[in-house]
Amino acid sequence: FGDGVPESVKPPFPYFVRRTLRCGVPRCACRVHRSVRSTHTKQRRALFSAQPIAALDGLCAGKTEELQQGIRILDDVRSRKYLLAVVPEEDLLRWCDEEPKSRYPAIARVIAISQRTSEAGPLQWTSVALRFLEKAPDPCEVLRQFVSQFMPAGGWSGSLAAILEAHATLLDDLGTYPDLAVFVAQEKVRLHDATEAQRRSETASDKQRDERFE
Repeated sequence: FGDGVPESVKPPFPYFVRRTLRCGVPRCACRVHRSVRSTHTKQRRALFSAQPIAALDGLCAGKTEELQQGIRILDDVRSRKYLLAVVPEEDLLRWCDEEPKSRYPAIARVIAISQRTSEAGPLQWTSVALRFLEKAPDPCEVLRQFVSQFMPAGGWSGSLAAILEAHATLLDDLGTYPDLAVFVAQEKVRLHDATEAQRRSETASDKQRDERFE
């Protein structure tokens, strides 16, 4: 590669993306997975930035198993960096619109769904997350995938209960989506119970640790 974008990736020759990242043959999965994992983050981002549609096609287009295989690779990368953050929002939506029933919930697993406007500010939905809820044929399934991201990928520091509690407040901002009302109410209860259980577990662990040092 070098430090830049391969010539074969630059318009109008997306050969590298379509052929190297294509996961159409199951026996190629391990080779492709190792290739994507080992590629420098800057180069991966350059790939999706230069040819977003070709990169999405190369990694995720095809049958259901091919889509899921590509999503697993993107989900693995998500533990370190949201790779699709460099893909223009309209390009990502247009790609999902080609097969909306399967692509919206699949991609919902691997896009950045929240952000803070300031270091101490509350979490807010990203623009692309809200667009997914507006455009997806099944917004409840998309939201289900969003909620699965409330659990930190690749581990966490500090209190998991606090992390879950902070993310749960995002559900309070979905009052303008009446079709999601029932699901949101159910998830609020479930997340509240999970957060309280986690907080009790953390309190017990802290108490045990303190007792060992007394």
